[in-house]
Amino acid sequence: MKRLRTAHGLTADQLARLISYDRGALSRIERGKRAPTADIAARIDIALDAGGSLVRLIERNRSHNGDDDLVTAARESTEFAQWITATAGQLDSAQVADELTAIGCQFVYATPIPLIERLRALRGEIRAALHTSPAPARARELVLLGGITIDLLAHVTENLGHPRAAERHARAAEAIAVNLGHPGLQAWAEGTRALIWEWNSRPAEAMELAAKAASIAPAGEQQVRLAAIEARCAARIGRTDTAHAAITRSIQAAEAAAHDELTMLGGALRFPPSKMAYYLGSTHRLLGEHEHAQRWALEAILAYETGPTTERSYGDEALARADVAIGRIHSGELDGAREILTPVLRLPSEQRIQPIADGLRAVDTALSNTHYANDPTTIELSEEINMLTSSRHQE
Repeated sequence: MKRLRTAHGLTADQLARLISYDRGALSRIERGKRAPTADIAARIDIALDAGGSLVRLIERNRSHNGDDDLVTAARESTEFAQWITATAGQLDSAQVADELTAIGCQFVYATPIPLIERLRALRGEIRAALHTSPAPARARELVLLGGITIDLLAHVTENLGHPRAAERHARAAEAIAVNLGHPGLQAWAEGTRALIWEWNSRPAEAMELAAKAASIAPAGEQQVRLAAIEARCAARIGRTDTAHAAITRSIQAAEAAAHDELTMLGGALRFPPSKMAYYLGSTHRLLGEHEHAQRWALEAILAYETGPTTERSYGDEALARADVAIGRIHSGELDGAREILTPVLRLPSEQRIQPIADGLRAVDTALSNTHYANDPTTIELSEEINMLTSSRHQE
């Protein structure tokens, strides 16, 4: 039990909370001072993904030491009563929502790898709580929060450069939403899947999926997000009219933006004006409309620079800076391009997520296509970008 708990990165307190059991009693079980009941053994086995091995060990031990069945039954009744009456150890939806809010907010500005373990642990806690057969209303809340947890796993996984695994997460979140009959979660998960497709050379399919998701998404920031995704995907495949129409819808939706069950959690589950500005800047840049692109991208950068630190998305800001740099390269402002990119080039390696590497490659492509390609500033900037992106690829 201790070996499995350690392998899962769980403390004894976390495991106790996972199975809704007393911390002291669990510690005595782990130290061999107390034999668990069949029910507790099963709950520990599930929480630690032991595949029944812990349950079988307990059954074998019982057959060897001849525990008195009557004493065991009495102890089980006591523990059953403790479980029924206990409230402090129960995982409730408010706890999960608070943790998701904390993770979602940190997702915006923190490095991604530590968030993976927190999200996996939270998913495990939700799964263990659902194994206790909670009341239907509470179960529905926990299932919804589990779907949101999995969607965040999709975002982190994509940022780490694993699109296939990210899409599996997104599809799982979507399946949960469909089963739950929750169009808000379904639309958000489909939007996540569209983003994964967009970043992995499937913009036409992503555009169609974003438009489909918008037909069921609640009013507010979800509509802003989906229209912005559709616009950028349309720009990638040269559908100028479609892109402009989607830009208009995104701006109109932002004027009356409201929160739903997902966006009210905040952080990565929001689509604020700063994020819309970054998306629209990228869309105009892909359409070759560099003046509009720089205006929107600079608006996004200013919003991130002047807003709260906890809402400053280093990824989105870096990509907005890349869009401005490309516009300046096209107008021959090489020093200005380097200046706007300086904070991106100084990002620590753990923050050079896959989308940022892709954005820097787009800048390098713009450098190579300009008639200033042989300028010393161009060559120096290109070499620096290549060094950073190649090191990201090796990682």
